[in-house]
Amino acid sequence: MFVIQPETPNQPAVATLFAQADARTAALYPGQDRAGLSAAQLMAEDTRFFVIRRQDDNLAVACGGYVPLAAGAAPALPDLSAGQGAPAAWGEIKRLFVDGTLRRQGLARMLMRHIEQHALAQGFGGICLETGIQSDAAIGLYASLGYVRAAPFGPYQGDVNSVFMVKISAFLR
Repeated sequence: MFVIQPETPNQPAVATLFAQADARTAALYPGQDRAGLSAAQLMAEDTRFFVIRRQDDNLAVACGGYVPLAAGAAPALPDLSAGQGAPAAWGEIKRLFVDGTLRRQGLARMLMRHIEQHALAQGFGGICLETGIQSDAAIGLYASLGYVRAAPFGPYQGDVNSVFMVKISAFLR
């Protein structure tokens, strides 16, 4: 069994997951600086962060969170559905990662759903994310959760090595 809990990203258990994530990213994108935000950067950005722990030994096996997207940095919405207005507040998914030995067990899906529900309860009307173009499993997960491709947003303008996806509140329930 696993449990999701709100935690801060500046702890050794999360640092271990971040190191695994950064190593995986470096292998997928050699020679590119694609490291995610550091724990200190996440702390400075008012991140809502969560860790999945195994109940039997309290081992941190997955992590991720979201940050409020700065005003004016919201993604341009694709044509999602008639009459759907743009959300006033956006959250951006950050540092979603599952330990490599526990992949394909539904942990990323469980964590994403938790993050979405938390963001919705906090008044965020949309969630956006950026992931690498070679991260097929992540892209597939997000699409299966109802995320759709979008144009680059915020600091990612001109980034050709990323895929951008969004989901708005009507689809977060």
